[in-house]
Amino acid sequence: GNSPILSIMKVHRDFKGDLDLEVQIERLKIRVRDLEEINDKHKKLNGELREELKNVRKALTRIPWSIY
Repeated sequence: GNSPILSIMKVHRDFKGDLDLEVQIERLKIRVRDLEEINDKHKKLNGELREELKNVRKALTRIPWSIY
């Protein structure tokens, strides 16, 4: 019935499976960290662009538009 070689193969496969998961988890942790960093940069840039847009709008209201 139960071949010892099959048992060893199953144990090996399970062990390797755990290692693969560890590796995947590490990769995902790094990826999450990278994405959080990108997200922070985008938030900062977004804030700067909003400020710039506000200044441009303010400047536009000061320009006399009597072109006609």
